[in-house]
Amino acid sequence: MMEIVFGIFIWLFMCGSILILASFAIQLEGEEKKHDLKGYLDYIEEVYSRNITDQKK
Repeated sequence: MMEIVFGIFIWLFMCGSILILASFAIQLEGEEKKHDLKGYLDYIEEVYSRNITDQKK
């Protein structure tokens, strides 16, 4: 039981870290996007798409 609770805690921590890192990346690039969850997820998707197209070249 404790392993499940610990796993959920780690999963939530990792998700929060990804959102925090995305917000820092947006601020470092100086983009003026909406600072909400959808803006962060769009940014992550954009970066992921760039990486995929770079790998196909």
